[in-house]
Amino acid sequence: MWHYFKPSYFISEIDKFLQGFRKNHPQLSLSQRKEQEKHLCIEALRDKKEPTQHRAPRHFLRRRRSTMSDT
Repeated sequence: MWHYFKPSYFISEIDKFLQGFRKNHPQLSLSQRKEQEKHLCIEALRDKKEPTQHRAPRHFLRRRRSTMSDT
């Protein structure tokens, strides 16, 4: 027989306050909406999959000068 256990974890006073605030103020302000849009755009650009070229970066292709003499 399976028993249902309610998870027990700590919720800080700040988290409780923020949960209540979000519940009482569901609409975002103009500045919050702009901030949210900005971060959604950043995430989309960051997570965008682009076809990759399998080439070594240019600085890896440069020849290094030998520090040892050819004697």
